[in-house]
Amino acid sequence: MNLVCKSITLIPTTGVKIPNGKAWIGDPCYVFPDTHWANLCSLMFPQKGPKSHLPAVNDWNGAEVIVEVDDKEYKFWIIGTASGDGCYSLTKNGSMISDSLGVDAGLLSVIPLNVLMAWEGTEDGLGVTVELKQAVLTANEGNFTLKAPHDEFQVITDGSNEDDDFNEDFEDDDFNKDFSI
Repeated sequence: MNLVCKSITLIPTTGVKIPNGKAWIGDPCYVFPDTHWANLCSLMFPQKGPKSHLPAVNDWNGAEVIVEVDDKEYKFWIIGTASGDGCYSLTKNGSMISDSLGVDAGLLSVIPLNVLMAWEGTEDGLGVTVELKQAVLTANEGNFTLKAPHDEFQVITDGSNEDDDFNEDFEDDDFNKDFSI
């Protein structure tokens, strides 16, 4: 497999249409090929200077990534989280469908399954696969919504969701506790 990270472009505040079909939602670091992760990071965090066209990742309202796999271009979308690494909830029409979108790269993503399969990835247990039809992705300050005519998926990462308080309740001292019996 030949994979090239081609470009990254900020999505407009009005949103971007996502192709119909199944898409995986989760941290891209769990499913993006390890051998190409550094190339993706170089697009997300370009060196400062005249060639740097992106603001800092925490100032994004989402970005569209174009990769080329074996001479065919594919798109997926990334959103920087407001609160960094942790676990976040995914809701559908206001009801939680997952409380465990794990994040280790400070990002979440929406990756159509055909893209995931093109780079020989698999749906990871730390993400969720959803069916999208006529969905528009909008993002603001780390939160994002996939709005379709009959469904709305939402992830809140800024702590404003009272039900998603994992990051606030977790203490650093919890790492030092002995949970043995």
